[in-house]
Amino acid sequence: MTVRVKFIGSFHSLSGKDTLELRLERPCRIRDVIKMITEELPKLELALIDPGSENPKTNLLIIVNGQEMSVLDHFGRAHV
Repeated sequence: MTVRVKFIGSFHSLSGKDTLELRLERPCRIRDVIKMITEELPKLELALIDPGSENPKTNLLIIVNGQEMSVLDHFGRAHV
């Protein structure tokens, strides 16, 4: 499965990209996708990951299939 990540606002500026496509071998957790993003674009790590907990920052607006992330589930359990 291919996941297309769209960057808007400050994430667009930081990444220098409009989108990033990631190839997933199987469904995975949102936090795993965020980790994959930071592996592809290390300069986004501080913007996406809390350095103390190593979890995705809670102030991120993440939309999956048109629904805001908090509506779906907590980062650790929601899948794409």
